[in-house]
Amino acid sequence: MVAATLINPVSHAELSTAVLSADGVDAIRTLFEQSVAESLTVNGVLVTPELGGESMLGNDGRLEMVVYPDPIHPVVREIASRKDEPEELLKFLESSAEGRFLLKHTGGLHALLYQMTTSPTSPTSPTGAQRDLLDDVIERTVAEHFRTWTTDPLIQSQMIAKTEWNGRYLGFWHIHPPRLKQWSPTEGIEPSMTDMLNAVELGQFLTIVFQPDGFDVYDLSPLAALGRADLSRAELIRYRSPDWRRHFAAQLRIAQSSNAP
Repeated sequence: MVAATLINPVSHAELSTAVLSADGVDAIRTLFEQSVAESLTVNGVLVTPELGGESMLGNDGRLEMVVYPDPIHPVVREIASRKDEPEELLKFLESSAEGRFLLKHTGGLHALLYQMTTSPTSPTSPTGAQRDLLDDVIERTVAEHFRTWTTDPLIQSQMIAKTEWNGRYLGFWHIHPPRLKQWSPTEGIEPSMTDMLNAVELGQFLTIVFQPDGFDVYDLSPLAALGRADLSRAELIRYRSPDWRRHFAAQLRIAQSSNAP
């Protein structure tokens, strides 16, 4: 696969053809469906997670998107489910590297949980103000760490070993999942500075952006050759369909219902 890629790197035209094929659209639709299915509702807000991984263009020309699990997302999900048990939540977070990462990188979370579980009135009766503040901090935690995708070398090596790689290597990818405004899908967000810097470093960081009536795929590989972040140099592939809008309106309604308290 490495030799084939070096001899004949995937061109933007080939990528565009693969993305816009029936199989390519189905593959990308499945990614967004998975994100919706794994959503969380926090303080009445439906939050869909980012997904990501590595990709290839198979020998048959099909786009293959290999999903890598995010090590932080399961911990964020536990935080949301344990918000009424501050003492147990603190113990849970302190018991793993991912939990300690969130305690360190979410402003106020560690200090608040410590206060709630060590003050004279705790852990049996945290104050209403403390619980309201914890709701706000957890909402920020979910917004910051559930709406982003990360991986690490161990996960990458495990997924590489589990995957049957063929054809030509395309690069890393991630999605910008559906976002809601007043409970309806709203326009997706274009690649961030971090996305572009990742592309410069990694050679590619395909950014697949959900839109209410389709999706946009940003081919960021030109930024690697450029050596700097410049969105105007990215290649854009657009897909639009009225069926897409109807399909995901129904999917999001189901997610909202299943996440309702």
